[in-house]
Amino acid sequence: MQFERIEVEKIKQNNLELRKNTLSLAPLMKSISEYGFIQPIIVNQDNIVVDGNNRLQAAIKLGYTVLPVIKIDISEQALEQYALIHSQIQELTGWNFALKKSLVQKHNIDTGAYGMSDEMRQIDDIDEFFTEEDAISLF
Repeated sequence: MQFERIEVEKIKQNNLELRKNTLSLAPLMKSISEYGFIQPIIVNQDNIVVDGNNRLQAAIKLGYTVLPVIKIDISEQALEQYALIHSQIQELTGWNFALKKSLVQKHNIDTGAYGMSDEMRQIDDIDEFFTEEDAISLF
């Protein structure tokens, strides 16, 4: 694993984008504009994105010319497996709505600008209704 800064035009989009991210692009661009490009893109030895397709697209639209990347050595088979498994794992994550509401209120975050619905701010704590066992039983 190696950390580098490389030119955007040398980074190749990964065609294994299993999740549709079109709705997250604008909020991601806003976040990068406000907080900077904090999370590096992970690329393989051929500069193909392993993780960070959406961040790459946001950076391109924002005019970035150089990005931080973490370069790893990964086979094509492992890349495909990782893409599928990692995309599915994202479906299993949930929210601590009480903490989310608290942070939104504490920092006066414009939830609409970041793709968070206003309804989420009104929920105190959904964890009592939806447990980890419920999530596991779905699969």
